[in-house]
Amino acid sequence: MKQKIAVMGGTFDPIHMGHLMVAEIIRADAGMDRVLFIPAGEPPHKQGYQVLSGEERYRMTELAIQNNPYFEASRMEIDRPGRTYTYETLQMLEDQNDGSKEYYYILGADAFAYVPHWREVQKVIRRARFLVVRRPGHEIVVPSEIEGIRYQVVEAALMDISSTQIRGRIHEGKSIRYMVPENVRQYIEENGFYR
Repeated sequence: MKQKIAVMGGTFDPIHMGHLMVAEIIRADAGMDRVLFIPAGEPPHKQGYQVLSGEERYRMTELAIQNNPYFEASRMEIDRPGRTYTYETLQMLEDQNDGSKEYYYILGADAFAYVPHWREVQKVIRRARFLVVRRPGHEIVVPSEIEGIRYQVVEAALMDISSTQIRGRIHEGKSIRYMVPENVRQYIEENGFYR
């Protein structure tokens, strides 16, 4: 039987409790063996604001998941030069796969509707199934212009937390305790990030 691996990609600037809660619910409820967190290298959709370095975001991801034996962090995107795209990441995972793994890509309902606009979308849908997280106020809109898209809807009580909100609170000198794991909060504070 193939090992089921859920891939959670993201900028993780910073990673927060909402990411971790969704990942754990998906792992448990969708029968995944592991969740692979892949911090984005140079995300094409984040042009216009300065993100922390890949190394710093990877370190925060490592800290955040260190107590969950089912979670793993990957450097594959931050170690790759230039902009990073999902189809390239899935190709790299496939190249490393000895046939014993099956990949599922975690997406929010809002992002799922945007899939037709992804670069090389046909390569993406051939290589992974989507685990679509239903978010409050968002219907699941299946992209009708893409044939053969494979997906499964996962219900998750989502925390209303965003990385943008966290960065804003830090900039304003407000507390982010319980919005991120404590070791991530300490790492952010020690390094003076987002001030």
